[in-house]
Amino acid sequence: MHIDSNERPITTLPLNYSYGLSVVNSHLLKGATVVLTDKTVFFRDFWDLFNYQKCTSFAGVPYTYTMLKRISFDNIELPTLKYFTQAGGKLSEEFIRHFNQYALEKQVKFFVMYGQTEATARITYVPTERLSDKIGSIGISIPGGELKIMNDEVEITNPNEVGEIVYKGDNVMLGYAEMREDLSKGDELNGILYTGDLGYKDEDGFFYVTGRMKRFIKIFGLRINLDEVQKMVENHFGISAACTGKDDLLKVLVHSDDKLAEVNIKNEILKMYKLNFKFIVVKSTNQIPTNSSGKYDYTKINEMFEN
Repeated sequence: MHIDSNERPITTLPLNYSYGLSVVNSHLLKGATVVLTDKTVFFRDFWDLFNYQKCTSFAGVPYTYTMLKRISFDNIELPTLKYFTQAGGKLSEEFIRHFNQYALEKQVKFFVMYGQTEATARITYVPTERLSDKIGSIGISIPGGELKIMNDEVEITNPNEVGEIVYKGDNVMLGYAEMREDLSKGDELNGILYTGDLGYKDEDGFFYVTGRMKRFIKIFGLRINLDEVQKMVENHFGISAACTGKDDLLKVLVHSDDKLAEVNIKNEILKMYKLNFKFIVVKSTNQIPTNSSGKYDYTKINEMFEN
């Protein structure tokens, strides 16, 4: 992003969130000014402050951009804006096109990025001059990093072949500390992070994420363990449930004839996770789809939500 001391980003993300902290640290490293505010991008006084302080950039997660489109962000005059960034989960291709078009018309830069907390928030970015023809890509490695597609410890070099995305760089954490004594351990990862994301690279060396090895989704920048939600529903209400979803929607399928249970489950999910979700009930005369091994068939379950 060619950050220098003249930049003036405004805070849009919590500072205890890795992406929000990364924005602060990367600018302070270059001696830039950071404008602090508790206001949100959804209100006019935030943008009044942005203009008053002559801010040059802001950062957002997918939910941020959903709300920006809803409030007609395109019509707000921001003469000092130079660039804006997106990470914290996958932004839909429709939204990438929309905000890329805005950037082109306003002659500013829109950076689409991919990262994980374990790699200090940033792993890849899409060069702004390639965004128009690489919609849906997470881009290329940040400077100083290296990205590979791996399968059983063997690197996949063929384009479009799916494997696990593995990153190497100085920004990778040392490891996980589960107890106080773990803090005395050395570097357990040696700068290598197995992301748990499945993906591939194309003929131009641009990377794409196709799914997760583990059953996680990310909504509003929060990692949601689908198995954890499923277990909560089953244990709390004593009924069968299957949870699936994608990076902007949690899907819950339950096996019940009890209308009151349906209401209670919805309320419990809202209370615990504060998320939007789709909810389907399979009556006792039917079954939650399973495969030949007796495990839930999440492909068929997803199809039920599409119908």
